[in-house]
This record gives sequence, structure tokens and C-alpha cells, in this order.
Amino acid sequence: MSPVVVANDDGLHRGTFRNVDEKEEKRNTLTGSSPEKAEEDPHSFHSCLSDLWNCLVLHQVLVLLPTMAFIGLENSFWAGEFPQLLPEDSIGIVLACVGMTEIVVGLLSGRLQSCLGAKGLYALGAVSFGTGLCLTVLLREGLFINPSYGGVPLIAFIAAACFGIGDCAIQVVILAQLGRLSGDLHLFDKGTAFVAFQSVNTAFTAGPFFWGPAIPFHGDGSNAAQAEILAILLLIATLCFMTQPASHTAVEVQVP
Repeated sequence: MSPVVVANDDGLHRGTFRNVDEKEEKRNTLTGSSPEKAEEDPHSFHSCLSDLWNCLVLHQVLVLLPTMAFIGLENSFWAGEFPQLLPEDSIGIVLACVGMTEIVVGLLSGRLQSCLGAKGLYALGAVSFGTGLCLTVLLREGLFINPSYGGVPLIAFIAAACFGIGDCAIQVVILAQLGRLSGDLHLFDKGTAFVAFQSVNTAFTAGPFFWGPAIPFHGDGSNAAQAEILAILLLIATLCFMTQPASHTAVEVQVP
């Protein structure tokens, strides 16, 4: 009798589960829902925000945040405030120096990073930008405006070149670090790395266009507060990056 009872019981269970499944399928058909939809879409806005937050709170990313903020601030400074110190008809040629040096450093970044290491390339960028910042303050004060080229002080061209070197070198290092954390260590995906960099960078690029007029770097009532803020943030960012263990900044670079 036992085999018969078990068989009947098993058949009863199968029939019960079948009825439940049919009812569930009918309810899903009427409501337009499905078991798969109960799971959160990995591409949803909430999911992307969650991935971004989990990325930003990692220790390896936290030490890069001051640099990402600095990149945003320095972009708005040399693109917004620096040109205000130049004759209007010379802005294009001076800023062209920024673009040219960025291209050159970008092309050489692989070899530079393989020779200097990530910290060495970062230091080159920090020193270059700091030099450009000092020259810009001198330009604002009307000091060392001779010699000049086309009515533009030579130090303006040098400052622009320093901005280009600093901007490109530091960005290359930070992007390489985010690439290592996402591609090599798989702490987050590459899409999240890109969003993290762009979110912080864009936020700090846009910020000065709102609060910058309160502490203008040019014109009547101007002061050097923006340059001082940049210098302090550059120092903090450099210290955060340089104090990392060497293993945290080691990036395998392929040189063509």
C-alpha cells in the first residue's frame, strides 16, 4: 500500500503545483507582469545610481576623488577665467597652445607612464599646472608682461602650455587608474567608471560658473581666491594620490 499512497500523494502534489502555476500564468497574462520583471533592470536609473554610489565609496576611488574634482575646477579656470586676462583677438591663439600640448602629451603618455610610472607622470602634471597657475597670477598682477608676441605677454603662452601638460597628464593617470580598477580588478564595470569620472568632473566644471562671479579673478574688485582654491585642491589631490601604496597605482602600459 505504501507505494500506492506515495504515488497518489506525489501525483496530488504535481497536480496542485500545476494548478498554482496555471493560475500564476493567467494572472501574469492579465496584469502584463512576469517573474523576470520582478528583478530590477540593471540599466534602470536606480540601479545605475546604486552602482555609482558603490563605486564612489570604495577606498581605491575615494583617494582619486580630490583629483577628479580638481580636473573639473581647472578646466573651468583655464577655459573661463584665464582668457579674461588676454586681449580678445588673441584668446584663440593662446588657448591653441593648451590644445597642442594636450595632443603632444596624449601621444606620448604611454611612453611617459612606462618611464616615469603613474606617480611620476602625475607629478609632472601637478608641477606643470602649478607653474601655469603661478604665471597666471603674475599675468593678472601685470608683472613680467615683457617680452610679448603680438601684443600678448610670453608668459601667457607658457602658462597655456603648462595648463595643457598638467590637464592631460593628470587625466591620463586618473583614467588609467579607473581602468585598472574596473578592467583588471573588476571592482566595478567600465561603464560605471566612466560615469563616476564624468559625474564628478562635470559637477566641478559647472560649479565655478555659478559661484565664480562672487570671487572674480579679473576686473574690478577681483582677487586671487580662485587660484588659491585651485592650488590648495591640487596639493590635497597630489598628497592623496602620492601616498597610495605603489601596488595601487601600478598600471601595465603597452607602448606602441
